[in-house]
Amino acid sequence: MNDKELLEAIGQMIAKELEPVRTDVKELKEDVKGLHVEVKELSEDVKGLQEDVGELHEEVQSVKGITLRMEQDHGKKLTALFDGYTANYEIIERYDPRVTRLERAVEKLNFELEYLKSAKS
Repeated sequence: MNDKELLEAIGQMIAKELEPVRTDVKELKEDVKGLHVEVKELSEDVKGLQEDVGELHEEVQSVKGITLRMEQDHGKKLTALFDGYTANYEIIERYDPRVTRLERAVEKLNFELEYLKSAKS
């Protein structure tokens, strides 16, 4: 075997040994291409999610504004309602003794009327 044949034999052995490595590298390249596609899709999804979050943020701000206005409006209405309740309570307290005196007077007059009716009979 001469040098040329020996080199060819060594080259064939190396080529044979490197074939699985070449196959693995080829598969890795395909996997990397697939990953690039998936990363691109994920990037688009993230961009869409960011837009959605922005829209949600705007909606939340709007709802907060509406809620604040409602709370202020209801606060004013509750204050007015409480003021009305207080005014009614004060009026009732002022008229309660008068009503009690009138009830006693009516009872007394009824009693006197019954007495007069019974005396007349």
